[in-house]
Amino acid sequence: MQQYLKDFVSRKKENIEAALCVHRENKISLCKLKNISFLPDYEPDYSDSLLRNVYLLRYGVAYFTEYYRLYEKIFSDILPGYSSYSLFSIGCGAHIDKVAAQFALNNFQESSRLHYIGFDRVDWGDEVESTAAQPCTTLCIDSLPIRLDADILAFPKSISELDEFFLDNFASRVFSNKFILSVSLRKGETVSFEDISKVECLLRSLNVRGYHVKYKETLTLDGTTIFSNLRAYPFTSQSDAFDLVNDLDRYCYCRDTCTNQCASSINKKPMTSLKYFHDDLYLLEKNDATPSAIDSAPLG
Repeated sequence: MQQYLKDFVSRKKENIEAALCVHRENKISLCKLKNISFLPDYEPDYSDSLLRNVYLLRYGVAYFTEYYRLYEKIFSDILPGYSSYSLFSIGCGAHIDKVAAQFALNNFQESSRLHYIGFDRVDWGDEVESTAAQPCTTLCIDSLPIRLDADILAFPKSISELDEFFLDNFASRVFSNKFILSVSLRKGETVSFEDISKVECLLRSLNVRGYHVKYKETLTLDGTTIFSNLRAYPFTSQSDAFDLVNDLDRYCYCRDTCTNQCASSINKKPMTSLKYFHDDLYLLEKNDATPSAIDSAPLG
């Protein structure tokens, strides 16, 4: 896993440096990078390749850590013992959640298989896969399938971008007898109220569809930095990648003449703090579902 993360950081750094050279040669400013943030009121244009890569280098390792811990909990405690797991990811972006889920599954149930479908309005088109992770089925689709029958329905940092109409429509397509709803919420000093409201909206729609919440758990990250949760330190030997996104403005051709003073908005270190991560896991079940053997397993 540590090697995968190092390779991931190296790829993102190389992609960014190549794109920065093109921007400089063509005298294109870097003002668009001011919008890169996971916080409310920011709407990054993920169709832009440079913006995507800067975003991934800045937040990718942290998000991988978050998702790895989340799926570690699912596979070890909440839904253990399945020979295969189907995961539908809404707003999957670069599929970081898929790779994190596969690593977590390999650690707890090496013989189990992961069947993954990712849904996103933008084709990120970035290399996130690694030979260290077993291959999984990947499908980028332009619209929701009519029938959703999966073990895990995940919103990796995406529920904030969806409206209540979409969430209600999404709930109407769920047919699983039992499934995990996994939601990664935005968090600054507190958890986003808007995200919480949307989760409540989705749960109400699922309740109308005949589902009840059998179990809920909130997960946060431990330790002093995100790296302590993985026992992997990908930036330790790659401080140049760490420094790159903290000094991006020096690559802007109009840096010395620009009146926007973009440096404070563009230059930010990769995410290492723990306080911005909050994940809610819900085990939902159909009201008329037949109890199965797995239901007797302890939760938590």
